[in-house]
Amino acid sequence: MYINGHILDTVTIINQLYHRYEIYSETKFSNKFIKHSQIKELLINLQSTGIFEVSEIGKSIQEREIYCIKIGKGETKVLLWSQMHGDEPTATMSLFDLLNFFIAKDNYDLFRKELFDNLTLYIVPMLNPDGAEVFTRENAINIDLNRDYIRAVSPESKILKQLQKEIKPQFGFNLHDQDSYYSPGNSYKSTAISFLAPPQDYTNEITPVRENAIRVISGIINILYDFIPGHIARYKDDHEPRSFGDNFILNGTSSILIESGYWESDDNKFFIRKLNFIALISALRIIATGEYKLYEDKTYFDTPVNVESFFDLLIKDVTVIKDTKSYQVDIGIIRKREFDLYSDNYIIKSFIEEVGDLSFSNAHEVFSGNGLVLIDGNLAINSDAKLKLKDQDEIIYCFDNGTLIIR
Repeated sequence: MYINGHILDTVTIINQLYHRYEIYSETKFSNKFIKHSQIKELLINLQSTGIFEVSEIGKSIQEREIYCIKIGKGETKVLLWSQMHGDEPTATMSLFDLLNFFIAKDNYDLFRKELFDNLTLYIVPMLNPDGAEVFTRENAINIDLNRDYIRAVSPESKILKQLQKEIKPQFGFNLHDQDSYYSPGNSYKSTAISFLAPPQDYTNEITPVRENAIRVISGIINILYDFIPGHIARYKDDHEPRSFGDNFILNGTSSILIESGYWESDDNKFFIRKLNFIALISALRIIATGEYKLYEDKTYFDTPVNVESFFDLLIKDVTVIKDTKSYQVDIGIIRKREFDLYSDNYIIKSFIEEVGDLSFSNAHEVFSGNGLVLIDGNLAINSDAKLKLKDQDEIIYCFDNGTLIIR
């Protein structure tokens, strides 16, 4: 069925895929701790389909292979890369969901053909495999790859920089994760996904290359709004001269930053992963058809800026005793995830971030502190209290149905 010269209009086809997503979701990912060995296994299986060209484009500091997957024969080249920060795996999962969609045989064959006839895709699904192995942001020599474009000290940075120079993509997708502390503007909603079309320099000029990125993002926002109204944000467009996105814009690639945010009760970010899949499918469609040119910059700039406004836990109305005097305060707590090599999992450490009047702050959990007294940095409890704060790197709190210990 053709509508306006296309197989289906974009909104219709994306709505269908949103409800069919589980068919394409890669089942090998049971949680967000993805290892390089899993990627290798999946790529071997994908290569056997004959649809993709899978090539090793270099090795990490610890000699793990970095791969690029090529598909399509279209004139417009698109480069997508994920996990340049090793502890940001959501988009890596989404990319394999996308690859599963590409090899499926169903009613969307004409849609896939349209993409592959118009686009040539280059996908780097794990740029920082050493960091991914131990779930750290930096690589094996503690370098943040997204601050290493200019010097390109790390081999991983050299690989991505060289790939962009060789293929000269018109569009690039820089795929990341962000913390749970953000909201769109001053709303009480969490940011599920945020975007940025970075500037090429400190003037923040909207060059034609950047404007193409802005319009693609406007198209994605327009489509995603139906699924997550009020949960979409725009990153501040501060120029970072060492980053890949800003330099790709400078060198002719319309670079689009996508940050996977927070959704309640989605610890492994599987719903956010689904939103990434939908965002990428939407972007590829509107690029392939040229539809992005119809979207306005206004949609992008009207999207609320990403604001750091959430605590993980807010304990209200706690009594502080100092020199025999008492004071009433709120306590804002954040939780940091640290990877534990022995259990091959992460542990959560909770920290007091702020003490005082937090009545205008957001939190994913709010707890009444009535009956709790803060003494020398520790919360003491009376017999009726249901929460205990032990030191500042461990929280133990109890609910009626038992005790949850967070170490």
